[in-house]
Order: sequence, then structure tokens, then C-alpha cells
Amino acid sequence: MIFIEMKLGLIFTAFVIVHMKSANHDAFIRFIKDRKEVVEAHRVSGQGCYHLKLKVKSQDQLNQLLNKLLDHGNYNLNLSIQEIKQQHSLNSIFQ
Repeated sequence: MIFIEMKLGLIFTAFVIVHMKSANHDAFIRFIKDRKEVVEAHRVSGQGCYHLKLKVKSQDQLNQLLNKLLDHGNYNLNLSIQEIKQQHSLNSIFQ
């Protein structure tokens, strides 16, 4: 999977914790569903309201997305330095 992402030019993986401005999350949910850079999105308890996993080609692409994200709330950003493990199949968990 990492090799495929590299061939596509996806070189940055970012994790974003979103702190919503309002109790109405509908526009935000539409926003993240429409963004191809958002590869995972989770509504969470604990720190923040949502955790997002992003894959982008450049810092500029990341900055553009983060600027649009500010319409919905504030965020904390963490960049991945190295992926240690990636598991896609639930079959391997239950076997």
C-alpha cells in the first residue's frame, strides 16, 4: 500500500484533531466526505470532536485543506514521520 501511495505522489500523512465551533456538524461532515485527502474520519470522545487521517502530495495542499477546515473549527496537527504498522483486513484479527 505504501508503494502505491508513493507512486501516486502522496508523500505526507497527517493526523488532525478537530475541535468544532458549533454543535451543528452537518456542514463539516459534508466537507470531509467531499475531500479526497481525508482517508479516515472518526467522531471521538476525549480530546477533540473528530480525528482525521489525511494523505496529501505537498505542504501547500495540506495548508489549503487546513485553511478550509478553519471554517468549521480549530485543529491540532500531527505529521507522521514513519508508519510502523498498517492492517487492512479484519480477517487477520479474528483468525
